Amino acid sequence: MRIGSRSYKLTRAGARAAAVSLGTWRSAGYRGAAGQRLVAAQGRSVKVRVLTRNGTRTISARIPAAPTAPAAPAAPTVPAPAPAPAGPQPLFDKPPGELSGQPAFDGFKKYFLDSRFTDCPPGWPACAVEERYNNCPDGSWEYHRLTPTSGSDINAYGSYVVTGAAYHVDGSWAVEYRVTSGAESFYSWSVAADGTVTGLYWAPGSYPPAPASQQLGPLRWQQPARCGQ
Repeated sequence: MRIGSRSYKLTRAGARAAAVSLGTWRSAGYRGAAGQRLVAAQGRSVKVRVLTRNGTRTISARIPAAPTAPAAPAAPTVPAPAPAPAGPQPLFDKPPGELSGQPAFDGFKKYFLDSRFTDCPPGWPACAVEERYNNCPDGSWEYHRLTPTSGSDINAYGSYVVTGAAYHVDGSWAVEYRVTSGAESFYSWSVAADGTVTGLYWAPGSYPPAPASQQLGPLRWQQPARCGQ
């Protein structure tokens, strides 16, 4: 077999040659420039001189192209993960550390002023009875017990003076105040980070450290106070 100016000797493939038939001829293994010429000749026609009993005969033959390696399977399409659902947002900011007194009140007063503590978040008459404490932003205070029975409602009005405050690192807070509504009473409230409110009430003439007259709650913190309603 001749490629350009270079001749290559062909031998008949033996019966044991893998992937070839007895009618197939092949060259010896070549490296370097000679091997590169063979690689470049893949798929091209060449002249092959065949020595037979009747003399030498030149025929044309095509060097088969090397088999193409199968393409690598495409990577599976993976859908983008769905965004995580937003969790409940915190009701209150968290202070940098435990606070008490005026610094604590200054930290959470935006949540306390104009707030209400209620056992019926939708508001009466959505509930058979609603009990609600309004902490009005002007310093006034209201207590309402609303019922479906005419004449059974309780509506008390007064003013409050804050006497103690605490603001905790988890965002929960506590406030104490005196209420003047005819006579003077006392309240101590604890508001959890999720807005759950529990409290203690001292009837007129009774103050801490005396035992509380009544435990209050659980109620729910809400804004606005809805004062006058």
